[in-house]
Amino acid sequence: MNVNTYYDLMSRVVLLLLLLGISSGQKVKPNIVITIGSGVGWGDIGVNNPFNTLTPKINKLASTGISYLDYHIGGNTASPSVAALPTGRHGQRNGVRKDFTPLSVGGLPSDERTLADYLKSDGYATGFIGVWDMGHQPQFLPLSRGFDFFYGTPYDPSHGCVHLNELYVPSNCNFNLTCSSEKIGVPLMEGNKILEQPLNMGNMSDVMFYAKAKKFVHQARKQKKPFLLIISLITIKLPVFSVNENIPKKDYLLTQLDESVAMSQELLRSYGIHHDTISIFTSKTGPRDANCDFSGDVGPYAGYWQRLSSSHGAPTLGSNWEGATRVPFVISWPHGISSVYRNTRLTSAVDLVPTLAEVIGFNLLADRTFDGISMAQDWRREKSDDNTQRILCFLESDTDQVMVFRKDQLKVYFRTSGARECNSTHDPTKADIQHLYPLVFDLTWDQGELHNMTYDSTFAASLLQYKREGDAMFSQDPGLKSVADYSESESAVICCNARCECSSYASLADLRFLMFNKLESDNNDWIDADDVDEDVNSAVVPIYGLVFICLGVMCLVVFVMYKSYLAFFTNKSSYEPIEDKSEMWRKIISK
Repeated sequence: MNVNTYYDLMSRVVLLLLLLGISSGQKVKPNIVITIGSGVGWGDIGVNNPFNTLTPKINKLASTGISYLDYHIGGNTASPSVAALPTGRHGQRNGVRKDFTPLSVGGLPSDERTLADYLKSDGYATGFIGVWDMGHQPQFLPLSRGFDFFYGTPYDPSHGCVHLNELYVPSNCNFNLTCSSEKIGVPLMEGNKILEQPLNMGNMSDVMFYAKAKKFVHQARKQKKPFLLIISLITIKLPVFSVNENIPKKDYLLTQLDESVAMSQELLRSYGIHHDTISIFTSKTGPRDANCDFSGDVGPYAGYWQRLSSSHGAPTLGSNWEGATRVPFVISWPHGISSVYRNTRLTSAVDLVPTLAEVIGFNLLADRTFDGISMAQDWRREKSDDNTQRILCFLESDTDQVMVFRKDQLKVYFRTSGARECNSTHDPTKADIQHLYPLVFDLTWDQGELHNMTYDSTFAASLLQYKREGDAMFSQDPGLKSVADYSESESAVICCNARCECSSYASLADLRFLMFNKLESDNNDWIDADDVDEDVNSAVVPIYGLVFICLGVMCLVVFVMYKSYLAFFTNKSSYEPIEDKSEMWRKIISK
């Protein structure tokens, strides 16, 4: 073989091995699992509140990632808050300003793109389990909003009637879930199909959610796709107890919430993918005071000014007081978050979409404004802005003007309102107070919002300027602004038949069977052999990459040594061409 040809062949082999190694070792896109509670207060998890010992699994999640201590929901009721998280936009931009009901014609406007839309276009499998809250007509349900899989209810079970069977809700929580001719049965759906109506609350248990999550993850693994899974719980806003709980306690609800988070983590570990998964726990709303003893814990953010004001009313769900909007946010990603710590930056639900866009690498639409600020620098523990210049707006459903905002540690109210209190029939939302001179609380030392600050005219002018800047963010936005249809009609009600009644989807005996299998097998029976093979193969890919790179380097070393050897023994100059003597040797041999 001609030596030059040999050099060319060796170069190609080395290059091929190196390329194989690099391509085999490429970074895998992370899976994403977001568990969203309901009515969970800032003080309900142990990582925020050391007096709470009932959430060890959530604390364990926090011990491998970041706990955001100043994180806020995107709206003061369910639908606006839920819509803000997957769109990265407040209700004044995405159109969702108040809750949808069973009679609602509309939902999240079709112009809006969700996190699932973005990730699906990037090759992800997408699933949603639980309470949807963003419209129940077919064009607004999850399968039309970027999700491949949906199991749950289109709206909160408290908006209709359900079958409790061996479960119950304490009477002092002011939930009327009993079915009558005037109440609409809440549908349980899988995809766009109604499985049963009214909902059997047992089918919204953590065990059933675990089974559906396992089904979705199994399918995504078979397709060899990364996945997004959102699990939206009813706990703890709707306190559901077993009839065996003679004396219901909130402790049971927190334990149930903790177990829901634990189940999703167990599922990820059973597939060996928890290190490559971004796991998030948060809440879509703050505590509901009308739940009395079963209400979420606001921690130190008690909203004393509202409690003591002439209008009364609770500073909780439905208001914009600190205890109503500040909720837990815990994130873990062992392969992506460089250090474990408690973050005190001012953050919001609208920050998640721009964060994931930066981390995963998908592009956000350029025709609209996003309200969020990426948290990716926190995950890398890089030095970054401390957010002191951020104006975080808390918006009302009936105006585009900013009536409440945070500027660093200052909470400013141009209008105050309260929510229904425990054991009260008074509706404080009809007694909103406009403040010509805004209330100002310094959360650095007045976390309970009791002492309205005194200030001079210069400080007042700066507050007005901040408000104008906040108003301008929405009123002068040239980008797309969506508008939701909040009209209502009897014809908008979705039913499985003319009577809105279907047979039960699963019995409590089925649920007990699922729980028995889960506990007895310790998850081993939930894993198919095919899944194990897939996980082993996915784990071996980086090893193959390392092997290819090592082989390439070894070949390169041998190639260089061989070339040096030929140059030394055949010519004085390594740059002179080597004479081909094959013809000479043929003549000698022929003689």
